Amino acid sequence: RIRRGGQFATDSDRSVGSSDLQQFLKAHELEHLFEHMGRHGIVSLSDLKLATVEAMRSDPEVHLRQDEERILSESAVNAFRRRMMRATTRLLENGEASHHYVFISHYKAEAGSTAALMQDMLMRMLKEKPDEDVSSNMEAPVFLDSEDLKDLSDLKRHVAMSHNLVLLLTRGVLTRPWCLLEIVTATKAGAQVLPVKVDEPGEGFEFPDDAFYERLQSGRVLDRSCMKFLQSEGIDATDLTRALRQVFRKIAVPFSPHKTANIRTAELSDLLKECKLRVRATDGRGRSCPSEAMAILPVISEGRELDFASRDDELMISDISQAVSSVR
Repeated sequence: RIRRGGQFATDSDRSVGSSDLQQFLKAHELEHLFEHMGRHGIVSLSDLKLATVEAMRSDPEVHLRQDEERILSESAVNAFRRRMMRATTRLLENGEASHHYVFISHYKAEAGSTAALMQDMLMRMLKEKPDEDVSSNMEAPVFLDSEDLKDLSDLKRHVAMSHNLVLLLTRGVLTRPWCLLEIVTATKAGAQVLPVKVDEPGEGFEFPDDAFYERLQSGRVLDRSCMKFLQSEGIDATDLTRALRQVFRKIAVPFSPHKTANIRTAELSDLLKECKLRVRATDGRGRSCPSEAMAILPVISEGRELDFASRDDELMISDISQAVSSVR
């Protein structure tokens, strides 16, 4: 992975205490094991392997019972993942056909062919694993504005109906009014924005720093016509700064359009692991929260972590839990 400034992320960048593990332990009433697991380097479901469970068995502070060992087995973990997969699919079955799993935001003059290549590859990769594809009910899982939409309301509708907005980072993308509109619309709608560093000659994207945001606020980044367009959509420099800071908290993943097909596939596999489904949350009384408050649920597939992140909002996921219970 690439982080700001072109450096690579290390294992220390991973969040400790991944909530997929916490959800698994909670579902099986094993929360008391969480602290012990951390001492053995088990921070996510993908870390629950035979060797790590055996290490816990030999730990004098743990005292694993036989029934607990069975629950922590690989087969039990996989069964939990399958239940969550079925539950996620059930949540998407009604009224989701017009949604997009991925919306590719790009500056056409710099990344038009790259975006088309990415769309084609992502579509094929999703179809290759139909049992794991939670976007199968969507008519256009990967949306690309290839028809040059002229109706702004239509464009914003497509963005708002997307679960993930993939932002292709090229030299001029943060100066393009439509790309900026897509970013702000996505963040306001609760969609996840995933920055992707386009790795090819001549694409020297510079990640925003404090000096950039200062210039943006003082009107020294965007030209007058761009700001006028954004202001007509109710977006000012403060809105832009807030949205961009949120986007670039994430580590950008690379995509190399001119490298081999195997490398491109591996890079897009990493991207798909970051993609998440937005599931409408409830407020604890069964009432639906507004579209801005969406719990984020990831695609669940082999070797992939289950992360019940909620964008720091205290959102309930009772609808997901009920769905899981109904398919056990």
